[in-house]
Amino acid sequence: CVIVLGPCAGLVTVEHCSEIQLHAIATGLSIANSYDSKIFAHTSDFAPILTGACRNIKFGPFNTFYPRLHLHLQATCHACEQPPGICNYRWTQPTDVTVRTNATTVWSTLPPEEFSVFVTPFIDPFMHMPCVESPIRLPHNYTQAIQAKIKKVEDLLHTVGCASAPAESPKSSFSHESKDERTAQPSLTADALGKAKPELERAIQNAFREWLVTTGNVRQVLDLVKL
Repeated sequence: CVIVLGPCAGLVTVEHCSEIQLHAIATGLSIANSYDSKIFAHTSDFAPILTGACRNIKFGPFNTFYPRLHLHLQATCHACEQPPGICNYRWTQPTDVTVRTNATTVWSTLPPEEFSVFVTPFIDPFMHMPCVESPIRLPHNYTQAIQAKIKKVEDLLHTVGCASAPAESPKSSFSHESKDERTAQPSLTADALGKAKPELERAIQNAFREWLVTTGNVRQVLDLVKL
């Protein structure tokens, strides 16, 4: 279950929840008796508070936006623009007053390699200057992780483009091709595509494997194979 909250002027409370993904901006955040959830939050006044029996709560920086987000921030008086050298990353140090049990991880920070920007599926065609990025500044290691993922996509697109583009033989403006040369050119293109095909397949397979792992869909695929 994915929950996206606009900026809240008060405290956001999460109770008796499991397997949720919460995106929120608020003055504070209270989490009680919840488990196996990811919290992407920016709190302006104090760090998130964990109470009751919580386990496996992962915290990460706020990571989404929508067209009127900047207007809602102004309406709730949230100051998200952080001066240079000052970083409000309260989600990295929540106040933990939970009931401890043996061998239980109550909370942790989300590893940067698992972090991604969440796309809120909302379009406002009447908004003159919509918000096009999150106003919350990311920690440097999370920014690097996003840039690395963008680079992987660009590399994959480049590989696919190079493998699918027809091979062109260099031509001189003064040369004249014979009929036999023109007839032979398509076979050269086919040979080039044939050589590039294994590389293209490897690139797509590697990207698909990584997608299965990061999205947790490996189990579903294995269940399909067993049918």
